[in-house]
Amino acid sequence: MLIALNLKAQEYYQPEVDSQLVVPKFAVKVVPTQLAWRFPSVTAAIEHRLGNNFNIEYRYGSILPWDVFEDDVTYFADKSGFKSSVTLKVYASEPQTLSGLRGWLNRNPRTGILPFIGLELLFNEINYDRTRVFRLDCGSGCEYFEKATYGITRQDIGVRWNIGFLTHLIGPIDLEILGAIGFINQDFTPDARRPENFDRMYGRDYDDEFQGIVPSLNFSFKLMYSIK
Repeated sequence: MLIALNLKAQEYYQPEVDSQLVVPKFAVKVVPTQLAWRFPSVTAAIEHRLGNNFNIEYRYGSILPWDVFEDDVTYFADKSGFKSSVTLKVYASEPQTLSGLRGWLNRNPRTGILPFIGLELLFNEINYDRTRVFRLDCGSGCEYFEKATYGITRQDIGVRWNIGFLTHLIGPIDLEILGAIGFINQDFTPDARRPENFDRMYGRDYDDEFQGIVPSLNFSFKLMYSIK
């Protein structure tokens, strides 16, 4: 009898998970974390349901021409371009409780998290101007120096695995937090304004020309308004 009473007490005190935390049918998002680092962008996304627990998200961000770091005015000036991705997401069948995060994000004891995993395909195109000094050979032991400003286009094509969760934030707004890891193929191409056949270029060791596969990591949070 004591065992039965104890089991009933545990059932009675088991915390409920927020009934409003479900896989969204359609959602609109903003991504504040895309405003950080070298190439900040104003970024939004939409997400809609494909089937039971399966959703797809489309994200697009427009690069802002901000000088973030001290050397941006020389090496990453007049930024433009975009960042984009498509992510196929699979959500857990029901919300989970996680007391530590629940207490940190929201004091409501009914708030839980809805975990998901995702496969992200991304494509970015980023343009900027760079200024360097070049040493050129003019023949017969002659050389001269030229200061040039020229454009660089960087393209990223890649794939990343996402893992994250949704949790209720306030009112109709949910919070999405995720981490991502994968690989991207990067291609840096300077335009015709850069001098040709130079002997040496001076300045910081940033890539002017590069083509190769590099690791890609990402952490972000998104504010989401959804139609349940």
